Amino acid sequence: MELSHSIHTSGRASFKACRRRWDWVFRDRYYPKTTPNYFEFGTAYHAALEVYYNPATWSWVKNPYKRPAVIALAIAKFKDVSAAQREKYLDFFGNIDPAMEEDFTARHELGVGMLKYHLTEIAPKEDLPRGLTPIKVEIPFEIPILGPDGTGLLCYCDNCYEQWIVTDEAQTSLRECNEHMRAKGYTPCEGPDHFASIGLPVTFGGRIDALFQDAELRYWIADWKTAGKLHGDNDLFLELDDQITGYCAALDFLGVEVAGFIYHAQRKAFPEPPEPHKSGRRYKGMLFSTNKQQATTYELYLETVMENDAEGYAAGAYDEYLAYLQANPPRYHERYQIHRNKTELEQSRYNLWLEAQDIIDPKLRIYPNPRYFGCNTCAYRNPCIGKNQGEDYVYTLDTLYEKRRIDYWAEKVPSTESKGGE
Repeated sequence: MELSHSIHTSGRASFKACRRRWDWVFRDRYYPKTTPNYFEFGTAYHAALEVYYNPATWSWVKNPYKRPAVIALAIAKFKDVSAAQREKYLDFFGNIDPAMEEDFTARHELGVGMLKYHLTEIAPKEDLPRGLTPIKVEIPFEIPILGPDGTGLLCYCDNCYEQWIVTDEAQTSLRECNEHMRAKGYTPCEGPDHFASIGLPVTFGGRIDALFQDAELRYWIADWKTAGKLHGDNDLFLELDDQITGYCAALDFLGVEVAGFIYHAQRKAFPEPPEPHKSGRRYKGMLFSTNKQQATTYELYLETVMENDAEGYAAGAYDEYLAYLQANPPRYHERYQIHRNKTELEQSRYNLWLEAQDIIDPKLRIYPNPRYFGCNTCAYRNPCIGKNQGEDYVYTLDTLYEKRRIDYWAEKVPSTESKGGE
């Protein structure tokens, strides 16, 4: 990829959420030495879906007899990535305390259960009847950010200069410049001065989870999410979503006519048999819990109580709860297929052009944006509080975070669930 100041969705989201955190991540490049659990889980889950939706083995998925083999490969991939994350933790800390070990185990079991349920029960019913065929998975892209007149943006920030000066192309260009200057009898130019005359182009980059083609040969971008809570038959939040719209606009710029996107969210749970009461005794004539928050289904619950509490079932003790499950079946996924027209894609690129000018502005004002939910899960909470209290927050950043020379997307495949530190 050519040298550029690449702006990604994670950077855009972070910039609009909290400029202080964005400044530490995307300008100073301070990264947590261990990624928060919810990002690690998303990375492993995406890796498994990449295996399942591999175009090369899609004919196996369409064959009910061969599908289990692909599902097994996908689950094995999740286990491998999850194990690698555990090893990374061990390499850094040297050991795992019981609480963290329990967390890794719980995450592992959750992911395996979710994948088994999703790939066995949900995906075949959502994908195959719609005639969806994966064309490609994990698709990287990089496009120039252009203004209405087609003119691109140039950036002269310190990170762009560092990126430029360490490359062979830049060194060769600088040497040629100096040789030319000497031949003309002028003083050779210095690196920063030479860079200030050229800058780096500003681009929009990212990675698309999957590109599908439907039975009518239309292209659809797919985005996979895992979530603790679903939106519940409400796709209004997607009408103004700039992440996936930006991806559609990028492929449109590259000549791929995209009809829109498929947003698929998987709840971080999967149906399980109901738990018996901890006391082992009957409560209101029932051996099993009727907690409305438990992850189960009507069919699974009915089967369990009929086999293990025939007396309570026959007496009608479970009738009310079973009726509740029938009327309010628990949801474990949601899928929305959203169209985007040409005007929306053009507007998306225009908005990105405006936003990018703020991002690369050397006079940009930096300040925090405290939010109840954002700050509670922010990976930069401690240095932020330290700076507010006048402490040596730089020491905290230097010791508890890793200062990198390149951005995270340049060294590993990112999860689209990352939000730039949040």
